[in-house]
Amino acid sequence: MKNKNKLIIASSLLSLLPSYFLVSCITTKLPLEVNKLIEDKFNIALSSQDLEEVKTKNFIDSLIKKTFKTNEEKRVIFEKSQENKEAISKEFKDLSKKFLEAKNKDSKNKDKEQIETKKAKKELEDFYAKNWLYIIQNLKETVWTYETWWTLPTKEGKNGQKYATHSKEFLDKIKQLNEEYEPKEKVFQNNHFIHFQEGDESKESSRYVFYLSKSDFLMRILVSKNKDNTELSFDKFIYFPPRNEQAGARKKDVSIKILSDAIHQGVIHGDKAGYDSFEKVLVHNNGFPALGILIDKEVWNAYNKEKKME
Repeated sequence: MKNKNKLIIASSLLSLLPSYFLVSCITTKLPLEVNKLIEDKFNIALSSQDLEEVKTKNFIDSLIKKTFKTNEEKRVIFEKSQENKEAISKEFKDLSKKFLEAKNKDSKNKDKEQIETKKAKKELEDFYAKNWLYIIQNLKETVWTYETWWTLPTKEGKNGQKYATHSKEFLDKIKQLNEEYEPKEKVFQNNHFIHFQEGDESKESSRYVFYLSKSDFLMRILVSKNKDNTELSFDKFIYFPPRNEQAGARKKDVSIKILSDAIHQGVIHGDKAGYDSFEKVLVHNNGFPALGILIDKEVWNAYNKEKKME
């Protein structure tokens, strides 16, 4: 009788709640008995994939708010510009093809300056900045391709002032990796992200710094702090290749906290502790990080197929 009454009460309460309320409350802790009742009797429990989609959407909404601040008109115009996915996809394919052709041409001509490649890369970066929402929402339509292994820059001092930097052992290892090993491309299975966080270095940077990440891949994002400026750019696409591809092993998801703290201490303050953390904690836990560029997946597959036939 008690269970029947509980069911009637729960049913009555749920019928009074609008659907958006139910979705918005999925992360709220309810009594176990009520959760079980809802799941069994009303079948409204979300799948893990649905939850990942909700989480990713919340990340994107937060990024939109930070980018557009109170500029509602600019936000609407931007979101409208991202609706024509067919046109955006075509432009992405064209620029991806142009970049790969330029890279191949420079390689054949042994152009150390990589002039054509740099021009094509700049066009891709401008495309990312103009269509950043499309890139984030359609990540699985892209492929990360390698450019170089990553080291933190050294803080520049005035009047010859010297700051801390990476250890010689670490720099020698990076040099060896750059000369001997190029990681495979990173293919994305879905458009979901697991973490979104403002970096520790953000408060002392000229722009907001955000990280949007999967377990082994991060986007480092820069957003203007000027209330009238709605510019966003991707500073880096960072990938930690799996253990069977390189020296070093990824033991856990990449920690945004450890990474951003290393940049904050090392690059901004010139503190050796930041570089030590990068080398001895981040790399120890996750392996060596590589920087790359995002290419349209279809274009990349076609390019690879042609290369194999040469």
